Amino acid sequence: MSQQVLQQVVGTAVVDRKFRTDFLNGGRQQLLTQFALGEEEAALLLGIQADTLEEFAVELQRRLRSEEYVGQAPFSHRSFFYPVGL
Repeated sequence: MSQQVLQQVVGTAVVDRKFRTDFLNGGRQQLLTQFALGEEEAALLLGIQADTLEEFAVELQRRLRSEEYVGQAPFSHRSFFYPVGL
């Protein structure tokens, strides 16, 4: 699972109001076609139900930390939302 592509999706939702609105209101599957997501990443992002971006990010981080994904992701989950070097 790629930290970079997940960060791109969340980052786009943070800075682009229309993307964020569509992402949270039924347009997620179409929007995700803009990114180089693997099947696992797409399933993870499509499987989260949230009303706000904050709720989405919290659930994404929770799922990444869960036993289901431990050992599968090639990055530290603690650094998911924080760029390296900050």
